[in-house]
Amino acid sequence: MSCLKTFFALHPIMRLQNRGFCLANLSNRWITNAQRPKDNFLQCTNFLKNYPLVSNRCYATALSEKLKKGAYRFGIILPSKYKYRHLEDAAYVLLNSIYMKVQHTKLRENAGLEDSFNMWTRVVFVHLWCIFMRLKQEGRDGEIVIRKMTNLMWNDLNSRYDKFQDEIKERLKVREIMKENYNAIHMFFAFLDEGILSGDAQFASALWSTIYESNTYEAEAWHVEALVHYIRFVTNHIDQLEMEELILKPQSLEWPVPSEFL
Repeated sequence: MSCLKTFFALHPIMRLQNRGFCLANLSNRWITNAQRPKDNFLQCTNFLKNYPLVSNRCYATALSEKLKKGAYRFGIILPSKYKYRHLEDAAYVLLNSIYMKVQHTKLRENAGLEDSFNMWTRVVFVHLWCIFMRLKQEGRDGEIVIRKMTNLMWNDLNSRYDKFQDEIKERLKVREIMKENYNAIHMFFAFLDEGILSGDAQFASALWSTIYESNTYEAEAWHVEALVHYIRFVTNHIDQLEMEELILKPQSLEWPVPSEFL
């Protein structure tokens, strides 16, 4: 019953979104057809800046927390503390930091990983999991960043495989590879979630199943130990960061390595 009430409360707002209406934050009324521009939502947003009785916010940011929680039941994720554009920008920068700031070379050398695109992809998965662990603690805002980073990552991988299409010859093989990666990331997160809560032996077993089984190098026990130490070191570093720093200053995120790697 509560779900139906929430739906009927959100339904007129969702319809008004398509018509280009904006919510008047002051005096709790809607801008009428005669008062608003007749073209599109962008014009309506610009009109609000000069309209004396309204804030420059659109309907979504003026929704009550109760309605936002109700919308979540229908799969509509609305930000709770930060603006949506800040969350999107943070997702871009955080994903790029994994690509550019992670010391992939030192990690390969100390963990005994092969230098291949497949292994690079798995290392990216591991670092995504490390930062997702922190973002999951932040409710809807964290979930928005996680979803955006995931979408960006899949789009990036797809574009990278498209460049290899001439060598792979068939688009079908590219789709098969993407499907394997999609299944792999779910297996990654499930194994790592279970391993991080256990001892080092169980965590090493999870890493062996997700990373080293496809590794062409003959890894030694100390390679796995080094990777376990690295991941615990990184997750501890990220857990100490404030959400405000991750969202408003994502460029400040660093991916340090243990002193033993230097």
